[in-house]
Amino acid sequence: MDGLIDELLDKAAQVTPTIEWAEYTALYDLVQRIRNEQDGTSLSPLLTGQKDFSKFNAWFEAVGGHVEKVEIAPFADSGNGLRAREPIKKGEAILHVPLQAMITSQAAIDSDMGIWAKQEQMLMRMPNVLLALFLVRELNNRASPWAEYIKVLPSAYDLPLCWTPADLATLKGTSAYTAALALFKHVARQYAYLHRALRNPSVADLAVASHSFTFDDYRWAVCTVMSRQNRIPIGGTDEHPEFALALIPYWDLLNHAAGSITTVHDCATHQTEFTAMEDVPQGQQVTMYYGQRSLSDFVLHSGFLPSGPDTHMRTHVGLARADALFQQKAAILARINLPNAGDYRLAAGDVDPALIAFARVSSAPKEELEHLAGLNDDLLYELLIRSPAPDVDKRARAFVATRCSILSAQAPPAVETGANMRQKLALSLRHAERDIILSCVQALKAAA
Repeated sequence: MDGLIDELLDKAAQVTPTIEWAEYTALYDLVQRIRNEQDGTSLSPLLTGQKDFSKFNAWFEAVGGHVEKVEIAPFADSGNGLRAREPIKKGEAILHVPLQAMITSQAAIDSDMGIWAKQEQMLMRMPNVLLALFLVRELNNRASPWAEYIKVLPSAYDLPLCWTPADLATLKGTSAYTAALALFKHVARQYAYLHRALRNPSVADLAVASHSFTFDDYRWAVCTVMSRQNRIPIGGTDEHPEFALALIPYWDLLNHAAGSITTVHDCATHQTEFTAMEDVPQGQQVTMYYGQRSLSDFVLHSGFLPSGPDTHMRTHVGLARADALFQQKAAILARINLPNAGDYRLAAGDVDPALIAFARVSSAPKEELEHLAGLNDDLLYELLIRSPAPDVDKRARAFVATRCSILSAQAPPAVETGANMRQKLALSLRHAERDIILSCVQALKAAA
């Protein structure tokens, strides 16, 4: 078993510019061999997914949590959520969750596990990994102060990280495809690295024994953190607050709907408060706005595709390093605070102005670059961001329109008969992103 996991670490730790399908499938096959060896030893399917919330409710009240006018209930299209027991007015306080009820990355640092974690660069640089490992530790700890909370967490997640290659292949042509492959590689590397560290008995005593640290339990914890975490202030000052990642009981049962953010984290009282973002009739679901996330982020981290006025996608563009003018272009982009490669927002008929500015530099000939390099920062910003010359702006919009046309050429196929829910979600994402791209092409051509 250890040999298989070491092989996984060696393969997943290899640095490549982008992960390709063959690399992903090789890692997937190796992970499957490890999962087969560990079959029947994971705790997450056995100790989570509890349907009776009575003990959880009692625990929540005992640790200082407070709930007003809502109850936990199942919903056909979104799983468990919160239902109004009586009419709720917009702005009414519904939840108060004290810090001691939350599972946080700071709690991990403050625990015995923190003695070792503070020496691990991966855990200190990546609080999401720290929180996921701590969650596995508490899953294995029958005396955990969060045991009743952990019991009602989902026992499984239908996120792309858990999909089969046949399902994941359906994401090809979307902005989520490469990200999904990379995520699997990252999680495989994290698991193998941590498993090797946990073979040290002194480390295992502080965290979890390696023989109890299964891939399925770690992936379950990663999915829990990905889909439910929130970054909260836990101390410091107003000018220099200190933050931690947190799993917030009860609050994490709120499902998404378009609206506004109505959650406040109060450092003075050390609690999170949620107020209703709209009037809710008795018997209806109380929802929360998850914030401005791209369509692919929703699919990757939450497992669904939202609707609403702020739906958007992100497209990755970058300067070609083989371009003889790469250095000059990169230097100018840096002066207007743009990277030489990055993700830019596309919404229905609305192109990120920063992408247009990037295109103005990327498509500039040598003589123009030399002219721009000689300008002071204020004038450079004025010419590239605020008031570009008409010919420069036309050229940039044509550049972006061509980029969008290439993306839209990857036309999504019709949903095949027998396609499962994962594949239908992936194909719906392809359709949604293509609609956004085509609307941006039309807008760019109209403005040219």
